[in-house]
Amino acid sequence: MNTPGAIAAIAILTIVSAAQAGEIPLDRAEIENLGIRFVEPVPATGSAGFEATARVVLPPAGDAIVSSMQAGLLSRLLVNVGDEVEAGQVLAELRSPEFISLQRELLETLNAQRLAHNAFERDTQLHQEGIISRRRLQETTTQKAITDAALEEHRQLLRFAGMRDADLRSLEHSQQLQHTLRVRAPFSGVIAERMASTGQRLDAMSPIYRLVDMTEMWLDINVPQERLVAVRPGACVEATGFPGNCKARVTSIGRAVDAATQAAIVRAKLAADAADFRPGQFVAVSVSVDEDDSGTDNAFEVPTQSVTRSGNASFVFVRTATGVAVTQVEVIGVRGGRAHIRGSLNANDAVATSGISALKSMWGAEDAEER
Repeated sequence: MNTPGAIAAIAILTIVSAAQAGEIPLDRAEIENLGIRFVEPVPATGSAGFEATARVVLPPAGDAIVSSMQAGLLSRLLVNVGDEVEAGQVLAELRSPEFISLQRELLETLNAQRLAHNAFERDTQLHQEGIISRRRLQETTTQKAITDAALEEHRQLLRFAGMRDADLRSLEHSQQLQHTLRVRAPFSGVIAERMASTGQRLDAMSPIYRLVDMTEMWLDINVPQERLVAVRPGACVEATGFPGNCKARVTSIGRAVDAATQAAIVRAKLAADAADFRPGQFVAVSVSVDEDDSGTDNAFEVPTQSVTRSGNASFVFVRTATGVAVTQVEVIGVRGGRAHIRGSLNANDAVATSGISALKSMWGAEDAEER
């Protein structure tokens, strides 16, 4: 005689045996009681992709600290955070004794060079007339070369301090020292941060502004390592909440995987018209996968909740005449709440889209995790 416990044990064995065979026996009433609903898979159109999180970053050359190249007193700040500036525009002014000393040294060297040139021209003429020896002319020639090199050294030091060639020419012509050192923008961009205040005493190389060039920006996309194989340079990247397709294109795929997240950085270059993005901003993106891996042949779209993982494999639950079949599929992309899959499916199948937890419990996959 069968006891209730024996009947329950037989039922469990029957379920497990059926699950191992790839099918869970269920009648219509049991399906309704478990709240299981089904949808027909839709043939996939277009390439698949996957969703990820990205951060807007600047190329290294597009993010610069504008510094004081000489020590001095910061007398004026001419721009503020958020201002757009042009290359060469004056951003700040300093009063610097060191800058004045550099100019004085240049003028002293310039005058010494002029004397050396005059001496060389005179001795060249005297040597041609046989009045002075060749050795005397060689000494004059050497002194001319020394003063030429010294003058160029002082010009370079002033260029390094921030003077332009036009300023140097004006200084050499007028012999008048400039009392203010002007700090200029190295390139066109936007002032992202002010790092000093008027009246502050600055040391050499002290930061004044952070300047960013927003004409080129990148997306650093965190991509799980199992997805990397399908990503190719040139792949289209769409950004949630931003109009237009292909806001960026993949330019490089990271080779290092983060030990904690098991993800790598895929870098994409934003389109030139992507003015709505801001450096440091996090955005949700969708990355198109390689066409060889995302072609639409024998591919279907189903809701992402329909796909279940067990170990390293993915499965869906398909309605049969006697219950629900556990069918292994390949996920080739996830986008907009829809999963692109391949497997032993056809357009007439019905795939479970709710009651998945109950089906997994009956299936007995211990490590199954809903996607």
